[in-house]
Amino acid sequence: LFHTAPGKKTALDRQTEAIIVLTSFYPALTTKNLLAILTAAGAKGEEMQNMTIPKGNALLEKHMGIMCHDHNSMACASVVKSLAACNATILARNIVVIGWNNAEGYVPVDSSGGFHNVNLTLESYAPQVQNAVDYLHYARGLKVKAIVMESTEMPAHANKVRMDFKVPVFDITTVAKCVMKAAPSWAASHPPGFKSKVFLDLYHNSDFLQCAEDLFDPLFIEPLFGTQTDGSLKFYEGLSRDEVRYLTCTGGDRPLPATPLGRSIALYDQGHPYPVGSLNPVCMLTAVGMCPGVAADGFSCPGPIPGGANCGGGGFGPQLNPRVKGVDFPCGADGALCASFADVPPLNFDPKADKDNSNACAIPAPSKGFTFQKTN
Repeated sequence: LFHTAPGKKTALDRQTEAIIVLTSFYPALTTKNLLAILTAAGAKGEEMQNMTIPKGNALLEKHMGIMCHDHNSMACASVVKSLAACNATILARNIVVIGWNNAEGYVPVDSSGGFHNVNLTLESYAPQVQNAVDYLHYARGLKVKAIVMESTEMPAHANKVRMDFKVPVFDITTVAKCVMKAAPSWAASHPPGFKSKVFLDLYHNSDFLQCAEDLFDPLFIEPLFGTQTDGSLKFYEGLSRDEVRYLTCTGGDRPLPATPLGRSIALYDQGHPYPVGSLNPVCMLTAVGMCPGVAADGFSCPGPIPGGANCGGGGFGPQLNPRVKGVDFPCGADGALCASFADVPPLNFDPKADKDNSNACAIPAPSKGFTFQKTN
């Protein structure tokens, strides 16, 4: 979008402006793919020997100009891969990537497949983003043009980020709104059977681009969710501090008569060919919530929590069931490896002690990531 809109508000001036990308998916690429990207960018074989995460970060910045602020090359590399698919790697030096897997309240999204506590994330996120803003301003002489939120979990953050940093924020709801705006003209120009490069054609659709222009507004407030103009966080009103802290433990349920914040995991739509309501019970409850840091920084849940880690998620290690080598997740992707909870591998509090058991507390240690130090 920023690359294909010359003359528009969304057009990026690569000499003076940059974009911050917030992503929730650290292990987006294997080390093998990271090495392939760096090789294509001109990195030499000797540079890439004994690859480590900090070394990968340094090479990404050296050869592609992209800066990681989460001490994890894979998040950055996934963005580079997307840029390459659009022939837009020229934008890499104007992008800083921040991974949010370690953010308080966001940890359960990936670690347990559990409830995302927006309240906790919004209370603690700002220093990490401010660090990236400072780096761009003081080290590169660039101002932030916009912030892009990659994950479908992130729209509830967007209002607060706009308020705090006074820049436009794009998320999946932006895309959804603009796709719908483009639908009539797209349908008129793409009759059935018309062959199209859908992704690229969409980003050249005039109605889509105009919609993006209209939403390119740092003052926009989404009324359906997120922080509102009065400072309240929609749907989290009236919660005590303890209730907020343990929301992940209850899957977003609140004391009656309050409406639950999260929908029942039993209604999770697995997609075709599974009908809604057919989710295996072992995929609805996970012991990973008992790991330190899942509920909140320094806190764990007293027992298993609503979440899908038995059938996806969990630690970022081999993801192997110790009973069936080579099969993903403790109970398989759809729970077929566990006839009951008795078949679920016991919670592995020390992943290093049993590397084959991915029912583990492999929560990334809280990290400040790359910290930019301003100098006078």
